[in-house]
Amino acid sequence: MEEKRINKGLTRRNFVKGVGLSVGSAALLGLRVKTAEALPPPEKWDKESDVVVVGGGGAGLSATIWAIKNGAKVICLEKSSTPMLSSTAVSAGGFAAAGTSSQKQQKIEDSSDLLYEDIIKFTGGEADPAITRMYAELSLKAYEWLMEQGVPLVILQQMEGQSVPRQHWLNASKMMLALQKQAKAEGAQLLTGTAVSNLIVNNKGRVIGVHAKDKTGELNIKAKRAVVLASGGFSANSYLCGEFGGPEYRNVEALGGKGNTGDGMLLGLSVGAATKNMYGAVVKENLAISSANNVTLPQVAWDGGILVNKEGKRFMRESRACFEMGAETMLQSDHTAYIIWDHDMQKSPLTLKKLSSEEKMSGGIIQAGSLKELGDKLKISGSNLENTVLQYNDYVQKGSDPDFGRTSLSGLKGKPVTLSTPPFYGVQIFAKSYFTKGGLKTDESSRVINWEGNVIPGLYAAGEIMFGNMASRVLIMGTGVGGAITFGLNAGQHAAADNPWE
Repeated sequence: MEEKRINKGLTRRNFVKGVGLSVGSAALLGLRVKTAEALPPPEKWDKESDVVVVGGGGAGLSATIWAIKNGAKVICLEKSSTPMLSSTAVSAGGFAAAGTSSQKQQKIEDSSDLLYEDIIKFTGGEADPAITRMYAELSLKAYEWLMEQGVPLVILQQMEGQSVPRQHWLNASKMMLALQKQAKAEGAQLLTGTAVSNLIVNNKGRVIGVHAKDKTGELNIKAKRAVVLASGGFSANSYLCGEFGGPEYRNVEALGGKGNTGDGMLLGLSVGAATKNMYGAVVKENLAISSANNVTLPQVAWDGGILVNKEGKRFMRESRACFEMGAETMLQSDHTAYIIWDHDMQKSPLTLKKLSSEEKMSGGIIQAGSLKELGDKLKISGSNLENTVLQYNDYVQKGSDPDFGRTSLSGLKGKPVTLSTPPFYGVQIFAKSYFTKGGLKTDESSRVINWEGNVIPGLYAAGEIMFGNMASRVLIMGTGVGGAITFGLNAGQHAAADNPWE
């Protein structure tokens, strides 16, 4: 039977592959997700500003601050009660930037050219060259700006896909507090508990404002220059995750911003925005306990621990990126695995911080005097775990891992260590949907692009909602938080410089 056609001849299959959807208020492809129909200008505006930013997370606050720095008055709308519920706020804080003051202090030579080349190579050439170049160059400014605000650097590390150490692990919660403080100091109007439901468009097809709702009622807010969509991805929308990540994600708990339900993407689609890299767009992550929202433990593996499944056997190279750890964990029984380490493993500051947080939240770290006892306590095969670790230790001593090719701790740095000194430790981890990298297509000025390849006037996007422009089925480490702040900076500058529509 021929597929039912939807909007301008597009089929459901084409949409699933990321070919797009335009206007309409009907249920989105039977997923019980309402599209957000664009509205005409209202008879009366309730508020107005030069720039309206939709979303108050890392990207939204960055866009807000930099639009103000470039002469615009800004209203920033956040549907949650606080920006501290955003993906950036609950992230591990990884920021990839090149040529930073932090790198220079450790005598690490890096450049925007090398960062650009690494991203293009890691994504298999699918990252947009112009946007990747913009990120590679502007991320340095964004990083140094955070340093000026007193955001703490926890550790500088080299991760997979990075030619040199450039993974700047920042204190994410303190970063978000610093951004809120500066936004307030700059004079931004930050309205929390305010959800945007529609874009407002004039008869020339220009985006001129938003329709929103807060506890007092409905609001029409004029954007005299531009609207910036910075509302995150759709990791908290199980229907969209199932469509674009795979059916297994319809029953996987989300990790990260609970407000990331795809609202901004649907707003963009309502005015004909194109999408990019939607297929496989859901990023997996390793989580310590099923009830935690923001305690992830890949760092323990990067310090020397190993990953085993419920059968007590290794299933991947532990030096890989945490996103890939999550992807491999998704393939194991019950979407779960276990990190194993011993008493003598040297723990980085980030590991100590994470383990401390995890213990306070769940007490889930298991200790035992032998590997067999540890396996039994974890309710996996103790004999299998013992054999797995003994074999791994033999590989480490010989300098060769024929099973999975581990030759480093993380990225290209550090030598694997044996796990031989009791007591031994283990913790159960779970793969969950963390954030999404597919989204609206933009140009290097952060302007949203339609399916004809033209700019949608008055509409910009920043952060997770447009990560697909610098990704493929993979996203290089450090460009999540780095992208939120950098793309927010870029969008804010350009939105402030847009011409008034009146």
